[in-house]
Amino acid sequence: PGEAKAVAEAVLQHAQEHPDLTLGVAAFSNTQTQIIRDELELLRRKSPETESFFSAHPSEPFFVKNLENVQGDERDVIFISIGYGKQEDGRLSLNFGPLNRDGGERRLNVLITRAKARCEIFTNLQHHDIDLSRTASKGVAALKRYLKFAETGELELSERSGRGFDSPFEQAVAQRLEREGYTIHNQIGTAGFFIDLAVVDPEQPGRFLIGIECDGATYHRSASARERDRLRQSILESKGWQLHRIWSTDWYRNPERELAKTIQAIEDAKTRKSQKPRSNESPQPETINRPIKDEIANDAVNPFQLAPYQVADLPQSSFSGIGEIDDSHIEKLILKLLEVESPIHQEEVFKRVSNALGFNRTGSIIKSRILAVIEGLIKDGSVQKMGEFFTTPTTKIIGRDRSDTPDNKDINLVSPQEIEVVVALVAKKSLGIQREELIQITCNSLGFASRGRTNNRDAYVSDVIDFMLSKQILKVENNHIFAQSS
Repeated sequence: PGEAKAVAEAVLQHAQEHPDLTLGVAAFSNTQTQIIRDELELLRRKSPETESFFSAHPSEPFFVKNLENVQGDERDVIFISIGYGKQEDGRLSLNFGPLNRDGGERRLNVLITRAKARCEIFTNLQHHDIDLSRTASKGVAALKRYLKFAETGELELSERSGRGFDSPFEQAVAQRLEREGYTIHNQIGTAGFFIDLAVVDPEQPGRFLIGIECDGATYHRSASARERDRLRQSILESKGWQLHRIWSTDWYRNPERELAKTIQAIEDAKTRKSQKPRSNESPQPETINRPIKDEIANDAVNPFQLAPYQVADLPQSSFSGIGEIDDSHIEKLILKLLEVESPIHQEEVFKRVSNALGFNRTGSIIKSRILAVIEGLIKDGSVQKMGEFFTTPTTKIIGRDRSDTPDNKDINLVSPQEIEVVVALVAKKSLGIQREELIQITCNSLGFASRGRTNNRDAYVSDVIDFMLSKQILKVENNHIFAQSS
């Protein structure tokens, strides 16, 4: 009833403050739907000045319906009342009516996508109140994911992978902690990574107190592993994880000391949690957790710093016509350009060589002449053609950052082979990454943080990813892309 009253009050506030926006209310049960209608009727009698809103949108009239009756009813704003939740003793039954039945996740998807401008959800729950180990319902899992998105702006959930322990060391740590009374889950997937061990919050079994990393000393001596760990730790901490690290050598030398340190880290996490402000207080967070797609624009968390794109310094000439120029002169310009900038798009070759010869415009005659010279160089093995790009036999293809080359902002002028190099680098160092994030980090690293002149930036990189998947250079697991092991 309290939730129904809050929804009804929000409807009246909407009618007063946003009468131009259409509104619909959906509840998870018929009972909750009726209570909302009753509460709203009482409020409307007390606020007759709002009645014009309820008849102002004949094509999209205001409604209060239950979940199963909301189909194609799009509105500017949708209010969702879950209705189900914690009981007076704090227990949660995980019964959400039609959401628990087969297809419940589709019903929820239909509901939340009816809102054209804004969706607000009313509940006495937070996402970590829902313990997915107690239910196999896809609808309940979808609700937890959506609640987390509503709370944090993130869709990523920390979920059990079903994988076994990675090492006997990891298993030994888990067994000791379980003997101390803690509930431990292993190989928890989050943000494309797997956390070795996670300690379940006994008061809220749907959330974790800390993550524990069980690290072997030999593995972490390599520079690449240290760089990878720095990346994954920054991402995991940005997702709200508190991490505690145990080194295998320290554990085997003195397991009791390392166990005590770990227990202290767990208890400290409990203390920090208990000191957080209650929901009716105004929290002052130390940091703002943002989705990775926002963070990747920040160089501080983008370790994929590529070499800057080098522009060839071509000697300038001034000819009155293309016919008076020797092939040898054009050849020297082409080879000097390719020596520095290959692989380079054929249109860029035409433009750059034409400008060096003193021509402001690159017409079809000039292009034909330059192309004829290039074909001669291809025949003698000095130049190679890759689709619409030219390169040399000695060129090693690397990823290059074009941030400081203002005249080179069309990603279509970057060869697919160069994009492959960067995609593989990002996928390898990320240890699993969603496609959207892989595309964004790749584009950022190449100097295309914005979409520039063309709107097909993401599609172009996505096509390269599809090609790499088809060639088994990359693989997909659990909606994350990984570099294949060499």
